Amino acid sequence: MAKKRQNDAIIWHERIERAKKVRKEKMKLAKKYVQFYKGNQWGDRKTIFKDKPTVNLIFPHVKSQLPYLYFQNPKWFVRPTGKDVQQWIENANTAQYYLNYYANYNIGVSLKKHIRAAILDAFFFFGVIKTGYVPDIEVNPNYGKFKIKGYDDDNNPVYETNDQGQFIKDELEELITKDKFFCKRRSPGAFL
Repeated sequence: MAKKRQNDAIIWHERIERAKKVRKEKMKLAKKYVQFYKGNQWGDRKTIFKDKPTVNLIFPHVKSQLPYLYFQNPKWFVRPTGKDVQQWIENANTAQYYLNYYANYNIGVSLKKHIRAAILDAFFFFGVIKTGYVPDIEVNPNYGKFKIKGYDDDNNPVYETNDQGQFIKDELEELITKDKFFCKRRSPGAFL
């Protein structure tokens, strides 16, 4: 068993080394393409020309293709997981609506900037966008007690009731106080 693990470790080490070698070669080409994009076709070469003639056809081509590749913000989809319960489907639809609203109006500017940068990366190597959701969670102080609907004029709690008029207990152990969605471009050099 230990021999097999050692062999697996050797195999994976060789794979990682090969991946690093391939990435190094590809990154060298990608850097060359980026220099061409920036109009630096001559590099550090010494020439007899006083002025180095450069016709940069790559920059206008890439700039003209960007609007075709990114013409609208992405639409986010939320799929319900678990049993086929109608409440879960409604919750997923509500979450999808709020996520699309939040993405368009709150992170729209930075989303556009990061996606455009990833598309530029994809022209020369490959583009990566990291998306995520980060909630701030607190322990529900009302867990196991009756759900508070609001407060009356004397600041006494008004509790939620079901159809039979019985008080409903709060079953949420944790509450989300703040949440944030993020979208960031990741450098292709960070991957094997």
